[in-house]
Amino acid sequence: MVSISKTMAPDYRLLFEASPHPYIILRVDPSYTIVAVNDRYSEQLGIHDFVLKDDLARLVPAIQRSLNEIEVHRARRRAEKKLRESEELARQRLAEIEAIYRTAPVGLCVLDTGLKFLRINAQMAEINGMPAEDHIGRTVREILPGMADQVEPLLLSVMQTGLPLRDSEISGETAARPGVLRTWRHSVHPLKTSDGKIIGLNTVIEEITERKKAQEALSALNKELKQRTELAEARARQLNHLAVELIEAEERERRRLSELLHDDLQQTLAAARMHLQAVGQGLASDPLLARVEGLLNEAIGKSRSLSHELSPSVLYHSGLSAALKWIVGQMEERFGLRADLEIGCDQKRCESEPVKVFIFRAAHELLFNVVKHAGVKSAKILLSCPDNQMVLTISDRGRGFNPEELELNTKSGLGLLSLRERARNFGGRLVIDSGPAKGVNLCSLCPSVRPLPMNRRNSARAPTSRLTFQRCLLLQPRQV
Repeated sequence: MVSISKTMAPDYRLLFEASPHPYIILRVDPSYTIVAVNDRYSEQLGIHDFVLKDDLARLVPAIQRSLNEIEVHRARRRAEKKLRESEELARQRLAEIEAIYRTAPVGLCVLDTGLKFLRINAQMAEINGMPAEDHIGRTVREILPGMADQVEPLLLSVMQTGLPLRDSEISGETAARPGVLRTWRHSVHPLKTSDGKIIGLNTVIEEITERKKAQEALSALNKELKQRTELAEARARQLNHLAVELIEAEERERRRLSELLHDDLQQTLAAARMHLQAVGQGLASDPLLARVEGLLNEAIGKSRSLSHELSPSVLYHSGLSAALKWIVGQMEERFGLRADLEIGCDQKRCESEPVKVFIFRAAHELLFNVVKHAGVKSAKILLSCPDNQMVLTISDRGRGFNPEELELNTKSGLGLLSLRERARNFGGRLVIDSGPAKGVNLCSLCPSVRPLPMNRRNSARAPTSRLTFQRCLLLQPRQV
């Protein structure tokens, strides 16, 4: 402001400078020189300093003041712009929060320190079974009297500790569905001021009633599945036990028949031969007596051979390896079949009598099939024990056959189908790889064995050699 002449009365000078109206004093002469202006006039005109001829010394400070005022004005405008931008951003974020709050698929509400509803979304109001506006200003106990005893301690705990509560399960009934027990996942977070003072609670509710029912149904199904699995396993164990008992019973009967042939029939035939020889002494050579003696010798030989086949002593006294070698020798001696035997198993793995018997009978049956059907005079035998498994492989390069047309051969002892069924009862398999003019790979799997724990119900009648079996993995059979 241009200073008023010092000759002006102080009161008039103060009134001039502080007036809310713009004033300018001009010298009444042809030049109309400006004598003074007040602050209001300078603000309205946008000019803050009027330099008179006699006030040139004030020019530099006046310019500096103008620059300072311009910078202050610019800073104010920048601050106002940022404030407007911040307000716009705040409005956008508030609108986003409002949209989220309004459309959230979970229940949301804000409670004050007295557990009164300050804010609530439509989903929470629907859960509670009351309009949203009816919640405002009312307590949790007033809105949910049946669940207040369950919910209030959780809310007060968050209020007292300042720690959030996450994924707590609550259940009960609301006015939305009276008489229906429902379940929710409940989370509570404290609302705090900048200095850490708790001023309310933010609550999130998600209904999980159907999910809970599905989990319970799944749990029930799993329980039933477990029970059925245990029952199936028990039946499988019983089947394995029966398979072992069948082999043991069959071997006992074979031994009995073998002993009967050896101790009774062979002795009877031998005695008959001795009597025949005694009768023939001193007599002239009689072709009939010679023929009868020949028949007796043949009968004794066949009974001895049948006795060995039914229950070879080598199987019970010399182990599986020696028993397989005996089979190889028998096949070459009786049928001219040369079998190359390879044992890839530790003898300790074959100490179980049921296992030895199963492999022995399987090897005999499979080699006999080579003799009858392959049309060759050579074969290979491999007994291997990968991991906890046992695999017997018989292979040849004979005429082969179609495995799909395989039928039970009742003239060949066990027969392939019977052998397959017996392997299945042990938990194993009989796998046939063949085709016309392709040769045959026969793999009989004997599962690994481990002791079966006895129980009181079956310990009284169970044999001491009782074993249970685990399923085996088939190895790739080898070609001769």
